[in-house]
Amino acid sequence: MLHLSGYELTCEFLEEKGFDVPIIVNRTDGLDVQVPPSSFTVQDVENYVGRYYYYYTINVVVVVMPSSTPPSPPIDNI
Repeated sequence: MLHLSGYELTCEFLEEKGFDVPIIVNRTDGLDVQVPPSSFTVQDVENYVGRYYYYYTINVVVVVMPSSTPPSPPIDNI
C-alpha cells in the first residue's frame, strides 16, 4: 500500500511507477477533481451522457477512521 498526497498522484507518477499496489490519497488537495453532490444518481449520468454511451469505470473507496482506532490488518485474497 502506498500513501500519497493529491499533489504527488500525477499521470507522470503513474507512468513512471505504475499502479501495482493500492494507493491511499491522504489529502485530496491537488487532485483537481470535483465530486458530485450526494443527490447525483445513475439516472443523472444517463441524462448527461446518454443511454448508449460506453464508458470505463473506476472504483473509489473513501474510508474515514477516528485517529484513536488502530488500522485493521490487510485483507488477503480479495
